[in-house]
Amino acid sequence: MVRHYPHATHAQILRDHPAFEWIGVADPSGDARGSAQTNWAIGNVAAAARDLVGADTVEVAVMATPPAQRLAVLDAFPNLRGVLAEKPLGETVEQGEEFIAECQRRGISLAVNLFRRFDPQLVDLAAGGLRETIGEPQAAFMTYGNGLINNGVHLIDLVHMLLGDTQSAQSLFSETAFEAGPIFNDLNFPFALQLKGGLAVMASPLDFSSYREIGLDVWGGRGRMQLLNEGLTRMVTRTGPNRAMTGESELLHETTQSQSTRIGEAMYKGYDNLAENLMAGQALQCDGETGLKAEKIIAALFASRKANGQCLRTECKTANG
Repeated sequence: MVRHYPHATHAQILRDHPAFEWIGVADPSGDARGSAQTNWAIGNVAAAARDLVGADTVEVAVMATPPAQRLAVLDAFPNLRGVLAEKPLGETVEQGEEFIAECQRRGISLAVNLFRRFDPQLVDLAAGGLRETIGEPQAAFMTYGNGLINNGVHLIDLVHMLLGDTQSAQSLFSETAFEAGPIFNDLNFPFALQLKGGLAVMASPLDFSSYREIGLDVWGGRGRMQLLNEGLTRMVTRTGPNRAMTGESELLHETTQSQSTRIGEAMYKGYDNLAENLMAGQALQCDGETGLKAEKIIAALFASRKANGQCLRTECKTANG
């Protein structure tokens, strides 16, 4: 794995990143605390954040905790300046909004680890590179697994990043839903998004016991781009003369170009971005409001499923509008 993801964990980054001094680990699991001491040489461990030695000196907290515990973590560190949080931000949208509002009230920079937002290649695609390469998107498809809340959120956020915000969301074929993934009450089911520009995006879950794929496939007016192997592979297919009809075009699949990406470095760059925000005021590439936007779509999808597949309009607003 390390060949493709040089920094796959927060621990690896905190060990290596020059902008951060890793001073403690709080975890209710004795095994996790033992690992911090044995494998990462962190002597300052505690079952709760408030019990860490030097809690009043902590400036940055990495929160890989369940959402309900996060306000208590804020209280444990009175001089906190920055937070890097894992998704989801809340067990409900309202809880996520409360967490964002509390960070804002305390003047804390909140970054969310939707790590594709930190990949320079994807940033370039979002800034116009996608359309320059394949033309205006006509259709898009995505696959995910191990839970809509757990993994589907990354693809929904990637769609927002590359193609635009969601206008309406709809669960499809609810009888095909299945449970899989680490988050309690998470589900996998097919769904559709209509973006504000009118583009339709279809999604289908995969059973990861067969193989993993968190992928996005975009068909444009001049070609097709596939982001596969969970983002590690980018494939581009361009158009040429159609072999069946004179004067028509087709995708030349036999000439598809494949290249490896550097998404395995994206999580480290998220730490770069947070450091630059705290030291120089640079804007966060994935702040709390951006992170919560995809979670609101997921909430709408679960609501649509409960309403027998009703198409629901979405409002991608946070507590501050």
